[in-house]
Amino acid sequence: MIPIDYLSAFPLLSGLNTITSQRFASVMVAKSYKPSEFVVKQGDLNNDLMFLLNGKLQVFDTQVSGKDVGLSIIEKGSFFGELAVIDGLPRSASIMAVMPSVVLIMPCSVARDFFFRDAEGSQRILVWMAGRLRADSLQHSAAFSSSAKNRVLSVLYKLSQPLPDGSMVINAMPTQKQIAVMANLARETVARVLAELRNESLLVQQGRERKVTLAANAIRNISVSAEAFYPVDSLR
Repeated sequence: MIPIDYLSAFPLLSGLNTITSQRFASVMVAKSYKPSEFVVKQGDLNNDLMFLLNGKLQVFDTQVSGKDVGLSIIEKGSFFGELAVIDGLPRSASIMAVMPSVVLIMPCSVARDFFFRDAEGSQRILVWMAGRLRADSLQHSAAFSSSAKNRVLSVLYKLSQPLPDGSMVINAMPTQKQIAVMANLARETVARVLAELRNESLLVQQGRERKVTLAANAIRNISVSAEAFYPVDSLR
């Protein structure tokens, strides 16, 4: 059971009638994840619907060759796992926490009732999926048209928080491999780009910590928005 006011953080669930909201809150549970911990593994049979209350998650596909390909970043306020709810098939991708995260879990049976038997639920999920298809199209276009440096900058921008001077801070810098997956680049390419950014004083590490600062002029150099790479909830 979760507090009913948690539902207002999610466009898919906010503004529902009191009875429906109370029913959802009574069956949902919260679970915490540490950085690099799997939330979902590709091929899992679990098909519950999940909502990110806090943190940030990375979605990636593991190909037959063993290579991980970044698909998207899940931001707080978004939900995921809807495909498994709808078709009952195994998870199509893996999802890993990139920072401490809290996920709310709705049982599949409850989610299916909402999608298939509730008129408002059906409308909301259809609108969201239409927006997701449009965003995915932009994402694929950007991935093929943007430079490696710009793609790495877009990933860093998406993971950062703003500072008063216009720069951005990343409190837990991901590994080169994680950035490579998110940007769909080779790890060696990411290493080269990060070295360039440091040499140009666009990326500054805070001592031995994983905390780094992204300079304001580096942000202005991003010609493709982070949202083009990482689509978020279209109901927002």
